[in-house]
Amino acid sequence: MNRLKPTNVTRGAFHYSGKHHNGGGAMKTRLEKLENNVQIIQTDLAVVKTDLAVVKTDLAVVKTDLAVVISDLAVVKTSYATKDDISALKDDICAIKVDISALKDDSCAIKVDISDAKTRIILWVVSAVFLAQLLPPFIRTLTP
Repeated sequence: MNRLKPTNVTRGAFHYSGKHHNGGGAMKTRLEKLENNVQIIQTDLAVVKTDLAVVKTDLAVVKTDLAVVISDLAVVKTSYATKDDISALKDDICAIKVDISALKDDSCAIKVDISDAKTRIILWVVSAVFLAQLLPPFIRTLTP
């Protein structure tokens, strides 16, 4: 960058390479804008600091929640069924199936026994009614 040297210095006015710059008014306006921008930057920086504090607090909460989740996951992992547990469960199911089969067989036997009992009861009732009807006349004929 070429540095321009003042060629003529007069009251408040500088001439750089033939251009006239007024150092008073324009500089004051630019300085006011600069001060205003610095103030806005400071306000924005304060907001960013506040937001950062909130983010740090939220991050601490997330870390705590994550620790709880990891702890719960460890509990869940210990609660999983192992291959031995599943094998034992299959054996138990097979035993239950055998027991159910035996109960079905017993049920069939009971049905047969009930059917036989019904038949015997019906024969007994029919025999009793038959004898009740025939026995009195037969006794009368035998007795003089």
